[in-house]
Amino acid sequence: MYRTLLVTLILAVALVAGVTGPVSAQSNPPITCGGETGEIQIDQVVAVYNNNTDAVPSMVGSVAASNTTELQVKNAAQQNYTLQADGSLEITSVELGAAEDPNVIVKTDRQTACSLYTATDPVAAFNQAYDSGEITIEGAGTIDKAKMFIVERAIDLAGMFGTAA
Repeated sequence: MYRTLLVTLILAVALVAGVTGPVSAQSNPPITCGGETGEIQIDQVVAVYNNNTDAVPSMVGSVAASNTTELQVKNAAQQNYTLQADGSLEITSVELGAAEDPNVIVKTDRQTACSLYTATDPVAAFNQAYDSGEITIEGAGTIDKAKMFIVERAIDLAGMFGTAA
């Protein structure tokens, strides 16, 4: 359960695709997966994320609420995305490009993003990619780094006691 926020951040951020919703990006950038090129539907991914914020545990949500997240996708046509979230964890804006002052930085590569984007179970795919280090999430400043450390330890503890992550 504690991973739900991280999963939703990645689904909204690392999936780099969108869902329909009130958020609009500057454009839908291209993504090439398995030799096929298509457009990332940013509004669609954001809608999926925004529709699932109720599953985010409050402790984890405190890290993501009212923040700026920068997604970095190596080897992608569009490598940087900036997401703004409000106090209710909903993404309110997506910009193409690097964030000026992010709270959280999510890093992955195009291959991992494609795997998540095409997975039949993106949550399981995310968990596997996160556990293997193909996706990293870090705080940008001292306070945000401390918050992320606490969340990661909570995830570790939940896993030790068999709590749903």
